[in-house]
Amino acid sequence: MIFIDSARNSVISSTRRSLSKVQSIHFLLFTSSFTLFYISVFHFNAAFNSGSNFFSRTPQTDANFSAFLHSTAIHNLSTSKLRNDHLFITTPIYYEDPKSFHRPTIAVVAAADKAFSPRSLLCTAYRNGHKRVTLGSIQKITFTPYCKWATYLVLCPVQSKIETFGISTTHSEEPLTLNFIRADSLRRSVVVCMSRMFLYENWQILLTTLEIYRYYGVDLLVAYIDSIVAGAYELLQVYAKEGLVMIEPSVKIYHNEDMAFNPNDESEWGNQMIVYNHCLYRFRESAEFVVFADWDDVLVPRGSDGGMVDSLRTLFDANSRAGAFQLHRMSTTVFAAADPKHFDLTTTLTTMHVSEFFGPGKVVAIPSRIKGAWVHKPSVYEYGYQLAYARTHQSWFYHLRILSTYKEKPPKDAKIRPNELNSSEIVKSFNEFYKSKNIDQIFTKLPTSQTYLIEMEKCYKEIAHIFNLNSHGHCPNQAFCPVPQLPIDCINVSHEFAERRMANTMLVSYRTKSEFLFSRTAHEKIVALSRGISNWTGLGFTMTLRVLVAV
Repeated sequence: MIFIDSARNSVISSTRRSLSKVQSIHFLLFTSSFTLFYISVFHFNAAFNSGSNFFSRTPQTDANFSAFLHSTAIHNLSTSKLRNDHLFITTPIYYEDPKSFHRPTIAVVAAADKAFSPRSLLCTAYRNGHKRVTLGSIQKITFTPYCKWATYLVLCPVQSKIETFGISTTHSEEPLTLNFIRADSLRRSVVVCMSRMFLYENWQILLTTLEIYRYYGVDLLVAYIDSIVAGAYELLQVYAKEGLVMIEPSVKIYHNEDMAFNPNDESEWGNQMIVYNHCLYRFRESAEFVVFADWDDVLVPRGSDGGMVDSLRTLFDANSRAGAFQLHRMSTTVFAAADPKHFDLTTTLTTMHVSEFFGPGKVVAIPSRIKGAWVHKPSVYEYGYQLAYARTHQSWFYHLRILSTYKEKPPKDAKIRPNELNSSEIVKSFNEFYKSKNIDQIFTKLPTSQTYLIEMEKCYKEIAHIFNLNSHGHCPNQAFCPVPQLPIDCINVSHEFAERRMANTMLVSYRTKSEFLFSRTAHEKIVALSRGISNWTGLGFTMTLRVLVAV
C-alpha cells in the first residue's frame, strides 16, 4: 500500500499484509474526516492572528507525542525575540524581462514566524559596477493556523542584466550578497510541482505516476527529495535525463541551539509550502499551467483529445476569472506486484478500483494569476482572479492512495475495470522506454517490501487524533515521527547554511550548499566538516545539517 510521502492525507497500506476491503474503508473514512476537518479549520482561521489559541490541548498517551505536546506548550509561552526576528530565505529568483512584474525583479520565497513583522528591506543590485538600491517588499503568502512559521514572499525591483544581488536593512550596512538563479525561461505547457519525497520507497506508484504523466504530455515534474530509497532515486534519474523530471533537494530551515524551537518542526508538513511556492515562482512565467500535487495524485485529462494541455485550456477558457481550479480526487486502489521481477504495468493500470468517494481536491493554476500556493488551494491570488471548482466531467485526479501488493499473481479482486486511461498506449510507450533505457538493471535494486509503514502509519494516526480533538496549537509535521534505523540503501540530503545578524537585529539565514548522500547501511554516518551540527533522522542513517560560520 502507498507510503506517506505527504503524511497529511496519503494512506499507506501494509507490505506485510494487504488491507482487507473493510480495513481499507475504515482507514479511508478516518483519514478523510481528519483531512476535511483540517481544511475547514484552515479556511475558518485564515484571517486570524498567529497568537490566537482557541482550542484546548489534550495530553496523549504516546511518549513521543507527550513530549511533543509538552514542548509545544513551552514554545507557546516563549517571549524570546529569536522566534520573531529570524527570516530564512531560499535561493532568489531573477526575472530579467518579466511579464508578471512591471520591471526586472528578484523574487525570494522566505519563511519566518507568523508573528514576524515585515521590516524595511533594502535591495542592492550591481550592473557593470553601477550600484542601485531599491526598497523591497515582504508579504505573507500562506496562512497556516496551526504552525508557528509561515511562508513569505520578498520582492525586489532591480535593473536588467545584474551581476550581483544583496539585501540590507539600512543604507549604512554592507549588503548581504546572495547567489541567485534565473526564472525558468523554457516554454512549458504543464509543470507539476510535487510534494517533497520523505522516506519514499513506493516505487510502484512512482513508476505509474511518471508513465501516465509522460504519456499525456506533461513537460516537467519537479521532485524535491528529502529521503528516498536508492533504487527509486536511480529511477528518477532516468526520467531526469529525458527531461521529464527535475531533481531538487528538499528545503530545511536553519536553526541553532539559541532558538526557542526548531523552525522545521513548526513549518507545515515539513516545509512543503516553501517547496510549492519556490516551484511556483521558478516556473511562474515559463509554464502555462502548474499543478500542485503529491506523488500519488494523477491528473486525468478530459474534454479534449489533445492530451493534458488542451484539456486544461478547455477548462480555463470556460472561466476567464479563474486563477486556479480545484479538481476532485477519486480515491483509487492500485494492484501491483511487490517484487519488481513480477511487476506488470498492464495489470496495474487496468485493474485500478476507483471508488465513488471524492477526497479533498488538488489544484491546477495559471501561475501568473496566483501569488501563493497551499496544499489544496492557492492562498493568495492576483487581483481579479479567484478559485474555481471543476466538475467531474471536466477533469479529476486519481488519488492512488491504496496500493495492494501481491507476490506473483494478482488477487481475485484485481479485476479488469474500465477507467479513463488509455492503458494499452501507456503500456506500449513504457515498454519501449523500458528497453531503450535498460531500466531492468534498476529494477533489481528496487525494494520488494515497504519498511516504514508501521511507524509512519502509527504516527499519522496520532497526528490525526490531535486534530480530531480540535487541538489548535500543534503543527502537522512528520518531524516527531519515530523512524527506525535499518540497513537499506538510501539517499538523503545534506545542507549547509550561513547566517547573519542584520543592523536592525533581524537574523537572516540561507542555504549555501546541498548534497545528495548515499548510505549502504544503518551504521554509516555523515562526517560533519564544520561546526553547528544538527541532525535529522533519515532513511538508513542520520541526516546531517552542516552549518557554515556566520557572515
